[in-house]
Amino acid sequence: MKVKFADSFWQSLKDLNRHGTWWYKTYHLIRYNIPTFIKNVWKFRQELWEYTWWDYQFTMNFMRKGITDMAINIERSGLEVESSKIKKVNKMIRAAMIMNNILEDKYLEIAEKQLGLEYSTDWDIDEEGKLIFTDTPKQRKANRKIFLLSNKIQEEEWKELWEILKGQDHKEYQRLLKANKTTWDEWYDGSGMNHWWD
Repeated sequence: MKVKFADSFWQSLKDLNRHGTWWYKTYHLIRYNIPTFIKNVWKFRQELWEYTWWDYQFTMNFMRKGITDMAINIERSGLEVESSKIKKVNKMIRAAMIMNNILEDKYLEIAEKQLGLEYSTDWDIDEEGKLIFTDTPKQRKANRKIFLLSNKIQEEEWKELWEILKGQDHKEYQRLLKANKTTWDEWYDGSGMNHWWD
């Protein structure tokens, strides 16, 4: 059997060789890397402005922005098949929404809506300048319910966020596939940050 290489193979080798030269690297830096850097600085300007090292929230700001940008662009111009692309985009949007809830501390508000109650603390300052809470026992009971539910929702969403980023267990898919119980499209739910690319 005679093995032949197509012209495109030799062209690919020439391209790879050219990409290693100093002049091509300089061209690539000026043409692509510097404009991309400038666009990224503009895109992440608020996150860069607010960033400090002492709190996880500043890092999560970058993740939220990056995942949101990725979801928008994959949905708009991604090359993947529609069924799995939409699943990925939905998981990205959900992850960004959870990050938003965490960063903006929206859990009391969410719990209030679910319970149909309003969290409020009435207080006053006495003659000696001390703070006195004047809310009623009924209001304290409602506040407690709201507070407990908000903590529960926050814990559930925190776990959900990391499950989305971690993704599904592929060993489970292999077992189901061997037993002819599922297809990739039925099993895959779009989670797994390591699968979010185009």
